[in-house]
Amino acid sequence: MERSAAGQALKSHLFTCARDVLGPWSSYLDPDHCENRALVIAPGGFISTHKDNREGDLTCVHFLTGGGAELPVNSVGTPRFVIGGPSRYFDEGRLPFESRHGYSVNPRPGLSVFFPSHVPHNQHPFEGDTPHVQVVANFRVTLPDALEERLFD
Repeated sequence: MERSAAGQALKSHLFTCARDVLGPWSSYLDPDHCENRALVIAPGGFISTHKDNREGDLTCVHFLTGGGAELPVNSVGTPRFVIGGPSRYFDEGRLPFESRHGYSVNPRPGLSVFFPSHVPHNQHPFEGDTPHVQVVANFRVTLPDALEERLFD
């Protein structure tokens, strides 16, 4: 996003959206930290379950493709993006009757999804003739020292 005018415009837009998501906490958003990358996922490709908490505190996935006729529906979505339940990691053991809780998102151009960077997420595989493209941006929220003690003591 650093190398083009369109990338800078998208970065500015995503920072504005991050401020809106954070609301009154937006004053703690680091204006200089936006670890970002564009992901081009080839037909049949996927992204395994992972977390982005090393790159930031608030993650945004902005979809440039998805839905629409160019990516047909398959057995798991077009392609489906899944945000895992924050109460348990995906790789932790479960009893046979326990399901993996998550929230499925059907990507479409222009849709941005924000969530805490420590929450596991993945991109299901898809079948299509064109790659699926998304931009991931991770923002840093720098809270003051001992904030919890000041708020809750």
